[in-house]
Amino acid sequence: MTTLLIGAVLTGCSLQPSKVAELTSPSQEMAREGADQLLERAKRSSFPESARLKIQAARQLTDDQLARARTILDSLNYGELPETLRAEMAVARARIAERAGQNREIFLWLDRAAVINSSNTQLLDQSHILKARAYNRFREFVAALDEWSMLSNISELDQQPENRDAFWETLLNAPEERLIILNSQTDSKVMKGWLQLALVYRSDKSLNQHFI
Repeated sequence: MTTLLIGAVLTGCSLQPSKVAELTSPSQEMAREGADQLLERAKRSSFPESARLKIQAARQLTDDQLARARTILDSLNYGELPETLRAEMAVARARIAERAGQNREIFLWLDRAAVINSSNTQLLDQSHILKARAYNRFREFVAALDEWSMLSNISELDQQPENRDAFWETLLNAPEERLIILNSQTDSKVMKGWLQLALVYRSDKSLNQHFI
């Protein structure tokens, strides 16, 4: 039942315009390269491009080769990096910390000026998601809800089942009054859809438990 309700919200609220052909950006081209290729390019590149390539390679290796990804980032001096690369490295480190079950390390890396002051929307979204999921694991659902509410486009969670499920966990556990307040404050129709769905679901569940 829950899956059907979520599907209805996503169908009703996530209407997106048809995609058009886009020019391939340098970052997209880089993403297509394997980690080993990126590291080879890093050897032939000067700083700070070499550092950027290493961070990209580490990000690609985080899911499958965690120790190797950490070793690559260990080879970089955070303090010597340009501000933009400090932010990228911090998020990469936070992802590694999450994979390693080091939840407090996530905040140590993301609560840094380089991340907080970044103008990179995609990077900021990654930071908010990592922090929201960590807050969930600490069962600090109000803080998690605050992080989710700062995402630039909540509808993109539809493309990431793991994040969508984590968001739903927050909605089912955050105080009901916080959901109501956020619903009155947000201008996002998608967010309103999620909040109203959670309120209805929680109300129905509470009612059913009352009569069991």
